Amino acid sequence: NQVDLWSVPHDKKVVANVVKLTREIAQAQIDGQWWVSLGVPKNVRENESDHAWRWAKRLGELKNDRWHEAAAIQSDDGKIQGAVLYWSNTKSFMDEGNGAVYIEALATAPRNRASLVSSPQYRGVGTALVLRAVSHSYLLGLKGVVNLEAFNEPSLLDYYRQLGFIEILVRDGLPQMELSAANAVKFLRKEGYDL
Repeated sequence: NQVDLWSVPHDKKVVANVVKLTREIAQAQIDGQWWVSLGVPKNVRENESDHAWRWAKRLGELKNDRWHEAAAIQSDDGKIQGAVLYWSNTKSFMDEGNGAVYIEALATAPRNRASLVSSPQYRGVGTALVLRAVSHSYLLGLKGVVNLEAFNEPSLLDYYRQLGFIEILVRDGLPQMELSAANAVKFLRKEGYDL
């Protein structure tokens, strides 16, 4: 499975692979590694919502659970550019009678974040990861419905809104957002799916 990303330094579209995110890959390439040699002050790193996430530990906890999926975007140099963990056995926030895919964790590598580095390496990683969850939801017969709990950061909320997510409710100060079936179809078509 492949996705298109935008290589910022080369100012061109490149192809990257979607790979299964294993505990071993998470340990070797995400946990601790994403934040090394970034040149970002510790206090700035610690303000990032995912700075303390331990992907390998979480994947270890889920090793016998059949309802979760974990995927990563791997560039041609073998580096992991982003990762997603989602569930395929959850309910819609809007209509609890319908199923949905729930994104538990989604992050792009810090080197791809314009908020952290002056020249990100790749753009489009986050969208490719959301697309993975939406297309999987569609293939499962869940009509592309995807929901998530977003961090209450204006730029992040705007990003999800641009993809078609809407806020359904706020729980413990965190917006619960959902991509409806209609917005999922729009998103998939925009990304080149022929539905």
